[in-house]
Amino acid sequence: MKQQLLSLLIICSILFSMLTSCSEDQPPSNTTDTVSGSETQISTDTDAPEEEFIPHYTYTPTVAQNPDLYIVEDGTSDYVIVRGENASPSEVTAANELQLYIEKISGATLPIVLDTEAPAAHEIVVGKTNRETDGQFDREELGDEGFVIDITEDTVWLVGGELRGTLYCVYTFLEEHLGCRFFSQWEEIVPTSDTLGLVVGRDQQVPVIYYRTTSWRPVMESRISAQMKINSRWWTGGEEYGNNLVWAGGDGFSSHTLSRILYGGNNVLSDPCLSSEENYINMLANVRAMLEETPADIISLSQSDGGVGGVCPCDVCAASIEEHGYSGHYLKFVNRIAEELADEYPDVLFHTFAYQFTVMVPKSDIVPADNVAVQLCTINNCHSHPLAEYVYLPQNEDNVPGGYTFEQLIEEWSAICDNLWVWDYTTNFCSYSSINPYIHNLYDNMQLFIENDVYGYYMQGCDASGSPNGEFAELRAYLIGKLLWDPYMTREEFENYMNGFLCDYYGPGWEYIRAFIDLAYEQCECEFTFEDPDDVFPDDIEFVKNIIEEQVDLSDLTTEQIKNPADVDWLKYYEQIDEKDRYFNETLARGYEYFAKAAALAETDEQRTRIDRASIQLDVNFTTLVYNVYQPEAYFLKLIYKTALDREIAAGKISDVDGYTYTYRFEDAILDPYYKSRKQYMIDFNEALYHKMQKHNIQSLFGNDVWSADKEPDFSNPPCGAHLSSYYYLGGWFHNT
Repeated sequence: MKQQLLSLLIICSILFSMLTSCSEDQPPSNTTDTVSGSETQISTDTDAPEEEFIPHYTYTPTVAQNPDLYIVEDGTSDYVIVRGENASPSEVTAANELQLYIEKISGATLPIVLDTEAPAAHEIVVGKTNRETDGQFDREELGDEGFVIDITEDTVWLVGGELRGTLYCVYTFLEEHLGCRFFSQWEEIVPTSDTLGLVVGRDQQVPVIYYRTTSWRPVMESRISAQMKINSRWWTGGEEYGNNLVWAGGDGFSSHTLSRILYGGNNVLSDPCLSSEENYINMLANVRAMLEETPADIISLSQSDGGVGGVCPCDVCAASIEEHGYSGHYLKFVNRIAEELADEYPDVLFHTFAYQFTVMVPKSDIVPADNVAVQLCTINNCHSHPLAEYVYLPQNEDNVPGGYTFEQLIEEWSAICDNLWVWDYTTNFCSYSSINPYIHNLYDNMQLFIENDVYGYYMQGCDASGSPNGEFAELRAYLIGKLLWDPYMTREEFENYMNGFLCDYYGPGWEYIRAFIDLAYEQCECEFTFEDPDDVFPDDIEFVKNIIEEQVDLSDLTTEQIKNPADVDWLKYYEQIDEKDRYFNETLARGYEYFAKAAALAETDEQRTRIDRASIQLDVNFTTLVYNVYQPEAYFLKLIYKTALDREIAAGKISDVDGYTYTYRFEDAILDPYYKSRKQYMIDFNEALYHKMQKHNIQSLFGNDVWSADKEPDFSNPPCGAHLSSYYYLGGWFHNT
């Protein structure tokens, strides 16, 4: 969302490059596949000129280097795992998982015994047991999700809340003390060592955020969510993994619910009249019935997704909106339901949105009821810069006055709402697999949120089953999980988590991947939730001109040759440009270079596969941009000619007026036939990209669409572009109109 035979002579430079070949009969490739499907060999020659860019980042592993005790030595152990006879389902899972991973790491199988058995000399105590003494752990403070890792010379205590805390404790112990890495529901790293040592010490962790969730596909499964300490999902459950926070109504009633709860069905584009007493009575009855049917933590009473056009247009509603504002109008209705049911359901939160036209706080003195959670949505904000810096433009879709900042907005909501939540958008809905330079802002935005007492988070990602990885999806989900659990971490800790993940996931070339992440962040001017790839990183004429100035020698061109461009072999000048620089902007040029170097340094097939999959973001941006600015060689040839022509004009050898004539002559003689002859170039490229995405099981670029078996792909078009016009089916790429 590539398969062609390449000579080994150019593989290192073309591994991830779309532009490595200028010949008419061999289009470029950036894949590790050949036509036959076998793996292309990668050059590992890393000798480089002294001036070549070499990234330098560091990270510090958390696993102890100088242990005080050993739970396994030389593949054997005298430790036993103790769990309570009446352990909760998730505590049983915790004990089993601990046993499983210790065996995977060391080969030693520690027996699991109940706390009814006599104490052993060395124990790992998991969860609530009769081993702990009164007051040893403050269980009220730990709640459902907090935990303590207490390592003493004779006993390792892995103790937490019975609902989820103990399970979180075991996964944290495996990660921070035994070196396991949980990347996604498909991938993890389990180290191997026949000796496992620990350092004596105590660590207590209690979450400060009530509602923690994300919809990045790699963590949309019960086990990995528990490993990431994500506690709410709309798509799975299971008491063995902690019976996460439950939304009443299930998947269909998680958001945009007012019409659906009142009328049934799946209408998410318009809302009922909120001034109708009959609607209130029926809504109250339906909500009560839902809560009786499903013991829930949360129920959503939220506006439609149809914008202001979905608001009831009656005179009574219009008067209410005039008096209270859109948010006050909706809150008045939600408060009434929530307050009526507060005594019957004291532990239920009634959820609603501050979204699009309701993002501004009420104009009147209406405030959310104590049992109402308001979720502020960031959908129309720029995501390539910290939200604290975003200033709303006049006539924006959110009905916010021009000059208002998002920081003002969240501060005003925080001042009136005790249960303020955020719905943050951490993907590009126009193209899940294109470059989205948002990773650094995860930290900055979390600081803004937590400073304003945000109590719940939904970090929306690429949740389409047909696009399982998105763009750096595993990294984003990992960092989101860490931030949601510990929003007060320092910037250095955040950087350490990022670098540690990249090192473990991509291998020895990880620093080049990190260098690309930083470069994309620096180069992007602005990106919104819905953004075409070619708008995020458009063609950069200054970049191309600098490449031509630095690398192309035009000194042998005469004035007569410039006047008669059809007599010149212009490709010979283009071929002076390094292959790694033949792109429209620095982000793509350096990006392909860095990914190729990361692949060359990879040590395993898994690392190479991950790098290859991540490089799809470059391909999607490249092909979309090519579609809009023509073929890359032609783009460079045009600017090469313009550079030579400008030189002659500056020297007084050609007049400005004549320059127009010669430019048209160049386009007619060189560019027009070139465009026609190179059409096959992009057809082959797009077909190769199609197969590359199939290889990595990426079946859609937007929404929940999948490969369409009944459509014939049109590879003369890119897979995405022109804002939502061609995203829907890779199986039948629609023509941009």
